[in-house]
Amino acid sequence: MLKIAIISKDAQLVSELVSYASELNEKAGESINYLQIKNLNGLLEGDMSILDYVLIDICDPKSGALDSLERASFNEYVTPPYILIVNKPEDALLAFQYRAFYAIVRSNLKKELPMMIDRLVTYSTFFRRSCIYLKKKNEYKRLLTHRIQYIEVLGHTLTFHMENSDEIQGRGRIKQYEEALEELGFFKCHDCFLVNKRHIEKMTPDAIEISGHSIPVSRRKRTLIRKILKSFPTIGNGTILRK
Repeated sequence: MLKIAIISKDAQLVSELVSYASELNEKAGESINYLQIKNLNGLLEGDMSILDYVLIDICDPKSGALDSLERASFNEYVTPPYILIVNKPEDALLAFQYRAFYAIVRSNLKKELPMMIDRLVTYSTFFRRSCIYLKKKNEYKRLLTHRIQYIEVLGHTLTFHMENSDEIQGRGRIKQYEEALEELGFFKCHDCFLVNKRHIEKMTPDAIEISGHSIPVSRRKRTLIRKILKSFPTIGNGTILRK
């Protein structure tokens, strides 16, 4: 089942979406559950981890949806992949500006919805695997795993070191992410560090270097590190090639 939140005050629009989705369910056997939310605050206050996608209605210029997007710094950290519902085909360019997954034109809703849902079904498994959610108070931040360089824990504070030197902090234990991220190329080199193999720049049995940061390797992990080193493809002079 796909779970999709709709941010819209337009009851007719929501009704049409649900109606069209019901028709598609009968034809394709897909189960789609729509949840209406009046504004972005309603979304951020909820549990976003249960959602697959978010539809944002920006057809009504008085709705302030675009202003809300900018105020909320809507980007890949904040929500599940989202779709914009726009008035004109040229407005679909906003999908690039706001990093939307898809843009659907209001007047072509019934025509475009099957194509949109087909893409959502195709990519939903990928998005579930390629992101994790970090809870901070009443907000859930979506972190794309390929952008995480390494995770550090100090006490109960987790620090996610991202590309471009971004750091995102939250509360929790590193163990809760270890198993989920292992199949995506992460491994624990120390009780306090979980690293992403894709971002390793230098590696020895004693330390790992990522973006100029030296990450220690515990003694009991050195055998594992040697095995990982041997598994990396290399060129003639022994330089490690990233997978």
